[in-house]
This record gives sequence, structure tokens and C-alpha cells, in this order.
Amino acid sequence: MRFADAGIFRHRSRRAQKTGPREERRPAPLSLKKKLTFSAVVVMTFTAVFYAAVLVARSGFLYFYIKQHGAGWRGRLITADPDLGFRMIPNARGAEILSIGPDVPVRIDADGFRVPLSESDVAAAGTPRALAIGCSFTFGAACVAEETYTSDLSRTLGFRCINAGVPSFGLSQVVIQAQRLIPRYHPDYVIVQYSPWLVARSQVYYAPSHFGKFPTPYFFESAGDTVAIHPPEFSEIATELPITDYRDTPQGFVDFCRFAFRAGLPLYLHDDCHAAILFAKRQMSLTPAPCKDRQKIVDGAYGEISRICKQHHAKMLILVLDVSTTADAHQSFQHIPDARVIDAHGALLRQLRPMVQELSFEAFVSVYGHRRGNPPQLIDHHPNRTAHWIISVEISRALREMEDAKRSQSSAAPAALP
Repeated sequence: MRFADAGIFRHRSRRAQKTGPREERRPAPLSLKKKLTFSAVVVMTFTAVFYAAVLVARSGFLYFYIKQHGAGWRGRLITADPDLGFRMIPNARGAEILSIGPDVPVRIDADGFRVPLSESDVAAAGTPRALAIGCSFTFGAACVAEETYTSDLSRTLGFRCINAGVPSFGLSQVVIQAQRLIPRYHPDYVIVQYSPWLVARSQVYYAPSHFGKFPTPYFFESAGDTVAIHPPEFSEIATELPITDYRDTPQGFVDFCRFAFRAGLPLYLHDDCHAAILFAKRQMSLTPAPCKDRQKIVDGAYGEISRICKQHHAKMLILVLDVSTTADAHQSFQHIPDARVIDAHGALLRQLRPMVQELSFEAFVSVYGHRRGNPPQLIDHHPNRTAHWIISVEISRALREMEDAKRSQSSAAPAALP
């Protein structure tokens, strides 16, 4: 056995010498192209998963905002517009939702203007001799239509003052409204709101909103050291989605899933994609940057409205509205001599001084803002019923003076020859 074993060992040793040691096969190294492709796939997959999680989280925040009686609209009142960015829907009915208390009913007439709920009200059915253009301060946010200064003017003067105010509008949209409405309605008087934020809103790409992106027209510097209006970069879809439909549905996981797939995810995917495209266009200078010169915007915008008013024989009134504690806006209109400036903000401050120890923003909105609850608390800084009444008194005084001046000129004119 010992020799046999030795023979076997020698046989295997010769076989091992003949075949040599067995080498391990290693996989061929990946090429640079494959490494880059693999890394890109990993990064893209991680990014997609992360972005999907972010979309779901943002949809969740929006869902709970809607469910917790967040400010906004009930019913479909606003739609997209290629020039204005958005506008009121003709013949629409709905309500403005405030954080405390009942909703504020809103009625839009066949021409897209806010009117009182009663169709017999002079502010809804009277002869339109005045046109008011502005943002939510003219629209009457947080107020019923009957409490706005346009309704007060209509009842005081006996003719209709059209309320063409739209929440979140900027100065560029005010100009477009004037270009559209003055030739159509031929008003005797055009009341154009001036507020600092109107100028600021016309220097950015998006209008302020409760949720979603609302692209807005903006001013940019054109040839000849003038300003021009650039149209909205893309169309909003927040008003087209059934977001507000979920305010009154039973809250739960299934309801959230439906909301996310029908409203939240489409909204944020749309807005993010278009915002990315806009960012790329800005980096490549494919779209003009907003104008930064506020005074140039004021001169160009109100000068254009003044030109339209002259062309259609209308008197232009610039209505100064603000929430600050200073009243020095008149210097902004020195290049528009044909317009009459109505400093309603100054009138509000004069009424406020005897009521408070010190003028401040808090004191201003405490008196002229909207307070609800028990104890009362400030829920909205827009003008309340008292503020709108003071504003209407200032406008009425100016209109009566202009009417008296017109009569005096007519009576003093020489009689025509037979």
C-alpha cells in the first residue's frame, strides 16, 4: 500500500507538472463609457426617486392647506389668459375663503367684472360712466361687493363705476386692462390704482398666489430707453385643476391619493418643468430681464394710460392706495400732468391719527383691515368697509369738482353764431 500510494502521488505530480497551476479568470474591466453610463443611470434613478418623494410631500402640504380652511377661492372664478396671465371668468359665482368666519360671496357679471349679488343694484346695472382698474384693493378682497368703493361711488353719484380690479394684478396688467376696456366702454372717468406693490409685481415673472405659479406680464427695457410689456412666459394650470373640489371631501389616505394624482402632482410637474425652462432661457439670454427702474415703469405705464384716456376723451384719476405710514407718492406722477391724483391713502392716515397714539403698520391694518373672531383678531390687511367708504368719499369729491368745472366751462363758452 505504501508503494502504491507513492505511485499515485508521483502520477498526480507529473500531471500537475504537465498541466501547470490553474489560473483564476478575472472579468474584463469596464470601459470609461460604461462607467459613465452606469453612474448616470444611478444618479438619474436616485434623482427621480427623490423628486417623486418631494412631489408627494408638496402635494401633502397642499392637501392639508386645502383641508385646514386655507385662504383662497371656493368655486372656479379665475382662468388663464394669454396676455394678462389670468382673469376673472364671466358669469362666475363663488366665494373668497378667509381663515376665520364665513366665506365672502363673489359674483362676476357677463363682462368679467365683480358686481353686487343683486342684479338691480346700480353698481351692477347702471350706466357705466366710470371705470376702476387695479388689484385686490380695487376688487374688494375680504369685502362683499356692496362694501367696495366702486359700489359706494355708484350709489353716491347715480351712475355705475365698473369694478375691473383683479386680485394679484400688477401694473403691467393694469395697462393691458386699460388698453382693452377704455376703447370698449368709453367711460367719462378712468380711476387707475397706484400702489407700490403694483410696480413690484410688474418687475417679476410670477404673480403672488396661495399655491401654484401664475406667470404674469412684466416690463422690460426696450429700444429708445422706454419700457415695453413682455407676455407671460407660460400658461398657469392651477385654476384648471380640481384643487378646490377637495375642500369638502372626507379627509383620508384614499382621498389624498386621488388629490395627488388629479391635482397636486400635475400642478407641481407642470410648474417645475416650465420654471426650469424659464431658468434656462434666462441663463442663455433668450428672454429679456424685467426692468429694475421703478420710476421709468411708472412714467411709461401711467403715461400710456393717459394717452389712451386722451384718445377716447376720458378723464384720468390716479388713486393712491397703500398700507405704509407715509404719503409721499405724488412725486411719482410729475411727468403725467393730465391726470388728477387722488391721495386716498393720505385721507386714511388723516382719519387714523386721532385714533392712535403712534402711526404704524400695525395701527393702520388694525383699524382699516379685517378683524374676526372672539376676541377679534386681524385676518386680512385689505381695506375694510370703513376704508372703502373713506376712499369713495375722496373720489366722489374729486369727481364732483371735475363735473362742476366742466359745467362752468360749458356755461362760460361763447354762444354759437346762428
